[in-house]
Amino acid sequence: TKIIKIELSAGKEEKEFTVERYLQALILRDEDYAKSLMKNPPELLTISNPRYVGFKILESSRKQDKNQAYKESESDKAGEYVDAEVYLSYTAHPYFMIEKSRYYLSSHESGYIIDNIEPLENIQVYEKNGVVYLEKELKNQAVAQSENPIKLELFKQDDIPVEFLPDVPFRFSCLAYYNPEDTTEGTDGMLIFTLQTFDNGQQNTNGKSKKPSVSLLSYSLKEKNFKLIDKISEPSGGIMCTNLTINSTGQYAAMDLFMEGPQMKNYTLVYDLSSAEKVDIVDLLEISNYQSTIDIQDDDLNEDYISQSINLNSVFWNKNGLVFSVRIYQQSMNFNYQPELKKVEAS
Repeated sequence: TKIIKIELSAGKEEKEFTVERYLQALILRDEDYAKSLMKNPPELLTISNPRYVGFKILESSRKQDKNQAYKESESDKAGEYVDAEVYLSYTAHPYFMIEKSRYYLSSHESGYIIDNIEPLENIQVYEKNGVVYLEKELKNQAVAQSENPIKLELFKQDDIPVEFLPDVPFRFSCLAYYNPEDTTEGTDGMLIFTLQTFDNGQQNTNGKSKKPSVSLLSYSLKEKNFKLIDKISEPSGGIMCTNLTINSTGQYAAMDLFMEGPQMKNYTLVYDLSSAEKVDIVDLLEISNYQSTIDIQDDDLNEDYISQSINLNSVFWNKNGLVFSVRIYQQSMNFNYQPELKKVEAS
């Protein structure tokens, strides 16, 4: 897997560029490249679940406000650092994590190298026994243990309006959390989550079994209310949510879905959370643009057949949009989707 191109512009500090490349390598699970950017890399950097699904660079080598929970230490003054947060998600399970860390760097022959990574703060959001929790832990040793971690019960399954609930058995599936920078104790954020139904033999009025479906909802921690964003179902085959992510501004979300049945495929929907407008990004791909790079032996295959052979999945959000992967006939290509413009470009 290759690293997605990151442009080093005049306004971008080279040390931020190094941290961006490192975090992108973690997302793409290119451990060899990630380790090449570290002075003393550990043996293992990534695991299958939870996995890295996005990141955001926060600031570089500037003193923290004196009222913040984590403060600048003597070691900060001796070297340069970059603060960043990364987002982790668990495939098809209700778990999301934000890790905020400080990356210390020093000059190197190729620019900068990461000397050390200091954890600053973790936020975990998860569901257990029908209850959704938010847990915030400050890693600074100066924080009193009695105040750390902070654990909040966000809501119970019974709190969800009954009109938003499926009429067949379901479970909590994927979830993602947006944490505003000015949040206090994690109380002003937004949670998006899915309710996954499953086939338990129940039948529709036409005598056919009800196929698995997905409901996408949001919950405001400040307003303490729910919104139903979408319901996705397909009579010919079940729909399952495999991944849900939210961009660093909290405006857009990407949901990876798997369709069972005769038209089995993986595809990705992108939502504008303020309007609930959705885009199936496969519709923005021009199949004819890729035929020259696809080894098709049968001249009789038409565009519709090729379109059915496309599988998509999101990779990660960056400041430019959603990086996603397209697989056609065992060949994989990466693209970037800019939701503001509804535009797809090759990465």
